[in-house]
Amino acid sequence: MPVLGERQALSLSVLAALLTIGLKFGAWHATGSVGLLSDALESLVNLAGAVFALLMVIYAQQPADRGHPFGHGKAEYFSSGFEGLLIVIAALGIFISAVDRLLAPQPLQAVGLGLGLTLLATLVNFAVARVLLHSGRVHAVANLDPYSGAHVISRGIVGTRDDVPIVASPMYKQVFDLRTGVCLDAQGKEPIALRTWPVSIVDGDVLVKVEGGA
Repeated sequence: MPVLGERQALSLSVLAALLTIGLKFGAWHATGSVGLLSDALESLVNLAGAVFALLMVIYAQQPADRGHPFGHGKAEYFSSGFEGLLIVIAALGIFISAVDRLLAPQPLQAVGLGLGLTLLATLVNFAVARVLLHSGRVHAVANLDPYSGAHVISRGIVGTRDDVPIVASPMYKQVFDLRTGVCLDAQGKEPIALRTWPVSIVDGDVLVKVEGGA
């Protein structure tokens, strides 16, 4: 199975989202099910989020200029906030539809067709997930933020900077290389590395090598 680059993976996510959106909205139209509508809206959020993330990755890879002497890497952070906003909007739409259906119940139509389309969409997502998992990279880093002393790195924003996988601390926004732990952006402070460990995947198991291990 080929290993995809970051842009290829995001493009595949967009194409898969387009297909599943069509299938899920078709299932909702055939059945009138609010549950299937919520599933379709979730896929729509995924599509918009993937497109916006792709645009931010392309923009972030531009070289530094006079207006952005440290590069455009922080542009990727906007994709998380944008997708969060879409989730809130979709949730409100689902809530309104659910309340309306609760007050005015209607029987479902063409249940078999709707379930068949939903199953097909699930198979598409499964196939794409297998490809993306194969192309993904695994890194083992400490959860302890070396600047704040808080265990918060797992809540940091993950992205790339000049094709380097990074994580930004949610505390003081320092940026670390996920591969080496080197601090790439100390936010004006003395650079301190994030602790890392060698990691590998064997037969589907993630193995982290710690001090004193084999």
